[in-house]
Amino acid sequence: MGEIYVKYNKFGNRFISDKLIEEGVEVVFPPILEFFTQEIVNVKKNWDMNLTHHKFSSWVLVEFFNIYINNAISKAEKILKKSKYPFVFESIKQIAEDAEQTLSLSNQFGEGWLISAEISSFAKQGINNVISVQPFGCIANQVISKGIEKNLKKKYPNLNLLFLDYDDGASDVNITNRLYFMLKTL
Repeated sequence: MGEIYVKYNKFGNRFISDKLIEEGVEVVFPPILEFFTQEIVNVKKNWDMNLTHHKFSSWVLVEFFNIYINNAISKAEKILKKSKYPFVFESIKQIAEDAEQTLSLSNQFGEGWLISAEISSFAKQGINNVISVQPFGCIANQVISKGIEKNLKKKYPNLNLLFLDYDDGASDVNITNRLYFMLKTL
C-alpha cells in the first residue's frame, strides 16, 4: 500500500511484489476503488468542518457520484459472488470511520487518511504484515505513515509495518535488506 503510482506500478516500486512472491509471500493490494471514492468522504468532511462552503450543486454531484459508485459496486459484488474468489468491498464510509480512530479525516494531502484506512482494513482481514511504499517527495504520506504507526500497533498488536521510501537515490540493496528483515520476522 502507499502512494498510488508506487503502489500499483511495478517499475515504480522496483518490482517489490515480484521479489515477495519469489520468497513465497502472498501479495495483496488494496482495491484502487478506495483512492477514487475517498473524495466523497473528503468533500462531506470538509463541509462538516467548515473547511469549504456547502453548495447545493456540489451536494447533488457528490450524492449522484456516491449512488452511481455504490450501484457499480453492487453489480461487481454479484458477479464476484459467483467466482472462485468472492470479494466484498467495504464501504468508503466504513473505511473512513476506521481511519478516523487513528487520525482526523482532514488529513487529505497525498493519500492522507487512506493510508490508515487501508492498514486497518488489512488488519481486520487478518493481514498483519503490511508494506507501505511511497515516493520520497511525498512528505504528506511520510508524515502520516510515521504518525499513525503507534496508534495502529496499539489497536492491532499483531501488526508488522514496513514503510519504504522510494527516490532516485534509494539503493536496491537498502530496499532488499529492509524487506529481508521483515520477512525474517514473519
